[in-house]
Amino acid sequence: MINTAQRFTFEAMEAIPNYNKSGRCFKRLAETNLINGQYEVAAKYIRILRKTVFYKDWAEEAMTYLYNEKKISNHKEWGWLRKLRYADDFLFSDREIDMMLGLLYQHNYQNRMAFEYMLAYVLQERDLERFMKYYPLGKYAGYDHIPRSYQEALVYVWTQTHRNFDGMPWSISPDVAHEVTDFARIYMSQQNSQPILHTQYGDTFWYYLLFKKK
Repeated sequence: MINTAQRFTFEAMEAIPNYNKSGRCFKRLAETNLINGQYEVAAKYIRILRKTVFYKDWAEEAMTYLYNEKKISNHKEWGWLRKLRYADDFLFSDREIDMMLGLLYQHNYQNRMAFEYMLAYVLQERDLERFMKYYPLGKYAGYDHIPRSYQEALVYVWTQTHRNFDGMPWSISPDVAHEVTDFARIYMSQQNSQPILHTQYGDTFWYYLLFKKK
């Protein structure tokens, strides 16, 4: 989200008291504009940074990237971010973070981080319906096994409509299957099960789903 980073950085700098400027913000604004190919704007920030004590060396090096598409593409960080950035314009909404992360991931399936943040967001929101909608996109992410937190969410969804694990379409580890069964047993058999479950399963999605406050 290069443009979002650029906007937030600019707003942060404008919020500094007494209209002071930040070398750190100038550096980030130079970077976002270099990645976006806005070289004239990037040059404006870099020239200012060349006159500073702490950012002078960085600015001198950054000057060599101006108007050099090949060099930026070969940069370890900037080149990678250029490949991952959005291809189309859209309106940023902090209420649709998952959708924006989904668009970012679908633009480049190598961006596993976008997929993981998308699923983390809906799991944090306890939105299992959207989790089940997004989860199949993980087939493009190159996993050699299902991450533990996803297994916990999947097996929870399955147990809401099935009495056993027969026919479950995901590769759930025996440990997760055993633990969710034990979790359900304690939850149903104890009048005040939270202390016990916190001790044994406080780091699971099931405990977060049922007991943690937002």
